[in-house]
Amino acid sequence: MSQHRILIVDDDPAIHEVLEGYLGLSGYEVLHAENGKEGLEKMLEVPPDLLIVDVQMPVMDGFGLLEHIKANPLLAGTPTIMLSSLERPNIKVKALQIGADDYVVKPFEPAELMARVGVGLRRSDERKGMEQLFSGVLGPVSLIELIQTMAHGDKSGRIELLDMGAEILIAGKGLASCRWLGFEGVDALKRVLLAEEGRFRVHFEEVEAEDPVGMVEDLLLSSLVSIDELREGFPELMVENLRLRPGNPKPQLEISKGMELEYPVHSRDLLLMMKGDLGENAALIRELMNAQLLKTLRDEGMN
Repeated sequence: MSQHRILIVDDDPAIHEVLEGYLGLSGYEVLHAENGKEGLEKMLEVPPDLLIVDVQMPVMDGFGLLEHIKANPLLAGTPTIMLSSLERPNIKVKALQIGADDYVVKPFEPAELMARVGVGLRRSDERKGMEQLFSGVLGPVSLIELIQTMAHGDKSGRIELLDMGAEILIAGKGLASCRWLGFEGVDALKRVLLAEEGRFRVHFEEVEAEDPVGMVEDLLLSSLVSIDELREGFPELMVENLRLRPGNPKPQLEISKGMELEYPVHSRDLLLMMKGDLGENAALIRELMNAQLLKTLRDEGMN
């Protein structure tokens, strides 16, 4: 039996029934969605090896789904066959320009479609053999999206945050480890999510998790709650260009191993490099600022 997984996205139940019959007989695992929005959610949960998608659907059409897929680095390489009752050349051209691999007009000849499915799956197998790593810059793709997509797809690998010097190991749906200089585990995860900047590189590889930090979804949720509380409770520390210098006497702060505190320092950078709980550190920085033991450059009339 084949282990290939195929997702059908179409609002016509008859198409699902026909394709289920042919694909099932060939030993493929078949998943179903009725529109582009539902299809995208299914892909994030269980990434398919091949996508068969209709053009015209409610909620989100096939073009919209394809645009979302191509914007997600972990889904962008999924081979896609678009189905449509529209035989107009401009529709086919648009589908291929957006990123579809093939375009089939309804009604279709089952034998021909199955041949096209075979070609698409061979392309999928080739991609998997080559897909050992990819890289980019955080911003267009967020760190949360990278971690969530790997976990939803039950993928294992290593995310390197090159400019930060951080490393995150994902083992399926679990977080095997997270390290950033002197921080590890949840402490490191919260800090890299708060900083989230620079270049990244993802290596798809087997990861052993003898003592995992926890489940990805639970850790992301708790970390994002903590970060939202920080942003709401200490907005003055999140200002992009707020820099601090020591007052008199100079405050003695516990800085994590491997980090060096040099003034003037951005308020967020100081928060990230201090040992201990982020919330407690933010409260301490605010207290020192109010006591003028940490002064902003604005206090000195400087920009």
